Amino acid sequence: MDFNTLLQILDSAIRLMTPLLFACLAGLYSERAGSSTSDWKARC
Repeated sequence: MDFNTLLQILDSAIRLMTPLLFACLAGLYSERAGSSTSDWKARC
């Protein structure tokens, strides 16, 4: 596996991980604000 392939895999992983990370952070933020639901906990 060359360096270019490794960079493409890493780039793809970061692109796919970003929306899930934002959803989890939004859930943590809303839980601290007091409007917690248990639905997001099953997804993160």
